[in-house]
Amino acid sequence: MLLSNVLKNLEEKKKLNFKEFNPDIKGIHSNSKKILKNFIFVAIKGIIKDGNDYIYDALKRGACLIVIDSKKRIKYLKKKKKLILFLQKILDCFYLK
Repeated sequence: MLLSNVLKNLEEKKKLNFKEFNPDIKGIHSNSKKILKNFIFVAIKGIIKDGNDYIYDALKRGACLIVIDSKKRIKYLKKKKKLILFLQKILDCFYLK
């Protein structure tokens, strides 16, 4: 599913240039070890581990979009020029194909 379709119901979609960046999203996962090229990584804080600590690993593995539930990593991600969205705004769009 193209990123533009994943984000079809989001207000943030208007801010993006899909002519330059519209990858075919292959999956969504919150475990960085399961991230492949063109996956969305959902960095959420769990009971034991914080997914925000695994953003770098997810990027190395091919994540093209990072969904966060905490603002603490935004500065780092902006330097990496990665798209950042908040969790509650994206999951329903992807799973309601």
